[in-house]
Amino acid sequence: MNRRLCNITNLVASAINRQGLFTLPHQIAGLLRQELSAGRWVPGDKLPSARQLSGLLDVSLPTAVEALRILAQEGFVTLRERARAVVNTEDAVQKKHRIVIVLPRGSQAFMLSVLCERLMLKLETAGYVVSLVPVPIVGECQGYDLSRIKMALKRPCELVVCMWTQEWVLDIIRAAGNPFVLVLDNKDGTNRVGCIMHSTVRAYDRFVKLCQRRRIRNVMQISKWRGDGNGMLARLHEIGIAASEWIVSTPARAAKLRGEALEAAVFSAFSRRLSRHGKEWLPDLLFFTDDHSCYGAMTALIGAGVQIPADVKIVTFANCGTRRAYATTLARMEYDPMHIGDLTAEAVLVYLRTGVFPEGVAAGPVFRTGGSFR
Repeated sequence: MNRRLCNITNLVASAINRQGLFTLPHQIAGLLRQELSAGRWVPGDKLPSARQLSGLLDVSLPTAVEALRILAQEGFVTLRERARAVVNTEDAVQKKHRIVIVLPRGSQAFMLSVLCERLMLKLETAGYVVSLVPVPIVGECQGYDLSRIKMALKRPCELVVCMWTQEWVLDIIRAAGNPFVLVLDNKDGTNRVGCIMHSTVRAYDRFVKLCQRRRIRNVMQISKWRGDGNGMLARLHEIGIAASEWIVSTPARAAKLRGEALEAAVFSAFSRRLSRHGKEWLPDLLFFTDDHSCYGAMTALIGAGVQIPADVKIVTFANCGTRRAYATTLARMEYDPMHIGDLTAEAVLVYLRTGVFPEGVAAGPVFRTGGSFR
């Protein structure tokens, strides 16, 4: 194999995430697809064989074969003897039945990744070819590399399913002229054929009623930035419960805090306040807009001898399947990404069959009580 192809394959190998939520064949196919879309291979070029890919990427032979099969199904390459793939012309790339899913990399990566896996499974089972386009975070300023979206949309597709509704992402999709569906948002715009709306109404109603029954007098919302929490403070004020907000980091810094970094920052903030003021400042209930914030705060609270729920009750947003084991179960606004993935797939398949996206489809969290809110 010549040096140019070897260098490209090495770039692909360095980008594979073996601890990621997506299967290795889909990761490899996606990365090779980006190289094809960028023109680093041209029609008539031969890709490395499945056996060569297996050795270069340190994956099994069936994994490499499946990755090339995915590209062939989309029309990017033609498979020949011994699983050698030859790059096709632009005209051969499939449009009919090709779906592009745009996925951000950020604080909601786990939920959206599981949602996408479920959506991909349902669409592929129905006979559609699905291209997943994750948008990576790059640089110290936590910017986003949008080149992958632009390259993916150079190829024709039947529909874009967008899990990320930032305007600069939607502008790229609109400029490419592709019809698109939004998931967990309701923005309007040219070429939008439908949306899965995000709704917290039922979960919030149940939570508010429980606050009234338990005679909660004051709530403190722990947020990463002002306006986080989808209007929970306003709902509490409406029923006469005193509600305040503690923003544990500046908006600029909050954008950089994800996962364990956010957990550590909130742990430090709670530890400082507990050491200075003890338990006297605690409200009846702490409401967290992020599960990592909750984990960090609970670690500090338990370490300071605070009893949950005797001294303070706790509610958090969380994803199904990601709760940690504490002495008490967490009351939570829980998202089920597999259910939302199924709901999205059903609505998308209705559109692909009929040309009409069903109206009024909504998804959101379910409020589940737990030992932290007795």
